[in-house]
Amino acid sequence: TGKTRVITSRILKLIDDEKAKSDEILALTFTEKAASEMIERVDVAMPLGYEEVWIKTFHGFCEKILRESGHEIGLSRDYRLLAKLEQWMFMKEHLFKFDLDYFRPLGNPSSFIDILLSHFSRIKEEYISPDEYVSYAEKRLAELMEKTKQSEQEKIDKKSVLGIEMEEVRKVIEAAKAYKRYQELMVEGNCLDFGDLSYYVLKLFDERPSVLAHYRKRFKYIMVDE
Repeated sequence: TGKTRVITSRILKLIDDEKAKSDEILALTFTEKAASEMIERVDVAMPLGYEEVWIKTFHGFCEKILRESGHEIGLSRDYRLLAKLEQWMFMKEHLFKFDLDYFRPLGNPSSFIDILLSHFSRIKEEYISPDEYVSYAEKRLAELMEKTKQSEQEKIDKKSVLGIEMEEVRKVIEAAKAYKRYQELMVEGNCLDFGDLSYYVLKLFDERPSVLAHYRKRFKYIMVDE
């Protein structure tokens, strides 16, 4: 549909009309292909030695922010970004440091690694911290325990239903604690995964208003290719 071309033309016009300097423009895309295409078109049209236009994928943008300013929340600038296979190997290597029961069956201890890593990624996309997730799980357990007491007092035969609910809640608690342990081990190993990039940028902007103000001031124009 020509979205990428339109945004590239807009970037060049903003610079030509002196409405913004090149490093005051941020363009975000979802794919490396679109980002590369946009960068190439801007490079061809701009004179040599111009200041960089921030043309990034969302992950690329977040990584650049963390390399620049992640130390403000205790992240090292030289962290190692783990690809999907490296994540899997990292978790397998540390598997017995996790307090797992359901998610580490005796016959095949590593069989749930993919499921757990996908779950952690979804949790990070929702910007849920490990402590928040553990608190949520423990709250569900407390509510179920109270429900169990009430059913006993009322002599209602809900044993099988409550048993199923209890099993589900225990799985949630196990997953929440595994998520917290995973994040601790990643920090100890100076590693981040792709889900961490957006998670830690949001954390950075939430906890360090001065950093957020810096980037707000830095970019006059933000365009998203989607």
